[in-house]
Amino acid sequence: ARVEQSAQDIATLREQSQGIVADTARMVRHVGLVRYNPFGDTGGDYSFALALADATGRGVVLCSLHGRTSTRLYARPLENWVSSSPLSEEEQEAVRIAREGDAPTR
Repeated sequence: ARVEQSAQDIATLREQSQGIVADTARMVRHVGLVRYNPFGDTGGDYSFALALADATGRGVVLCSLHGRTSTRLYARPLENWVSSSPLSEEEQEAVRIAREGDAPTR
């Protein structure tokens, strides 16, 4: 009876662990951040591009452009590491960092 109970426990644990693996594949696992100064008159790297993606490259690229009088925030979708919207050089770099896990080159 104990052997049978242990086999059932193992089957339950296997099922739970497969569910955890499936869930983690959909969580944000890849992050890439690039800070930069898009305008010469702001005096700092207050703008940024941030890529957030799951294991399959599905996620979002957030881009904040900080100017002297305003800040704008843009969100672009990611699917398989590619966006349906054109990405700036900084956004592309953020996606590359998220995908490859490298430190920023800037």
